[in-house]
Amino acid sequence: MKRLVNALKIAVLLGSGLLCLLRTDVASRGVSVGVQRCLGVMIPSLYAMMIVSAMLVRSGIFSRRGNFLLFLFSQAAGYPVGTKMLMQRANSGEISPRQAALLSGVCFGAGPAFVFGCVAMRLFGSERAGLLILSSGIVSNTIIYAVLLPFLNSIPSQSLPPRKFTLSADDAMDCIVSAGKSMGIICLTVTAFSAAAEFLRYIGIFPLFAKLMSSLAGRSPEVCDKLICAAFDVTAAAELPSGDFTLLPAVSALVSFGGICVFAQLKAVCRGKLPVIPIIGLRTLAAVLSYILCRIALPFAMLSETAPAAAAHLHKSPSPVPSVMLMLMTAAVFRQRELISREKGGFQQ
Repeated sequence: MKRLVNALKIAVLLGSGLLCLLRTDVASRGVSVGVQRCLGVMIPSLYAMMIVSAMLVRSGIFSRRGNFLLFLFSQAAGYPVGTKMLMQRANSGEISPRQAALLSGVCFGAGPAFVFGCVAMRLFGSERAGLLILSSGIVSNTIIYAVLLPFLNSIPSQSLPPRKFTLSADDAMDCIVSAGKSMGIICLTVTAFSAAAEFLRYIGIFPLFAKLMSSLAGRSPEVCDKLICAAFDVTAAAELPSGDFTLLPAVSALVSFGGICVFAQLKAVCRGKLPVIPIIGLRTLAAVLSYILCRIALPFAMLSETAPAAAAHLHKSPSPVPSVMLMLMTAAVFRQRELISREKGGFQQ
């Protein structure tokens, strides 16, 4: 079995390399779309929140308030932020790795910036749609968190006294550098998955699943293709047809699920220290709950609501230049911090 898996991996790698050599136009198109999503959507909506979350954990606030405050914060922080905060707590011994793995499955939210700016206003031109998507995800996470709470409390963890609140200029700089490194990992992952999605569409994998899904769901193959792309990379949800409120439950489920690309981001952020399979299982359950909750509330929440065509635009940064400059400045800060650390080490020796 292991040999078969290894042979399959080798075949995929060789096939990917061959496609990159023979169809540079497909690779270029996928990378271009991924870079645009990173510069226009990911960095503006995530980077500041990742710095704030790192500073909150570093300050010791969550060591006094426990996991519930982190759970609440993560619902509005963006997909990888909750896992990054949990990893920081696990590394400091405040929670066990098993607790961090389970909590990563519920400390998981798209955040208002993505839901309203990149999905609700783009597809439906409606703040109500954004509230419905956001609330469906939060309620589904809360239900799962309540069910998991007895198991979380039964897992032994190291008992540490609450840390005093501390936050210095050095801490802030460390958090900026840490957030920049994590943001770079996320952007590279999004770009790679965007290129992979273009290749899967080119060789016919996505169209095949789209036709099968179309025959089962009664939707057009084009819509099903976009839904499959969104399950692969949730940022592709913004490319669904605008103005169709019947898609709201499916969009809510996709946003709650997060997508394969987000799971790859989580694995990269936690550097393989947390198992991803339990997180995928919990997110699948959350997606089902979110779909059901949104479907029940849809007739009441969207009563007499219409989607104005003029409002259907993708929320993104007017120019990629600010995002590029931000990442360059972060790299400069990181380099300067390394030089200062080396100088201190040499002076102490």
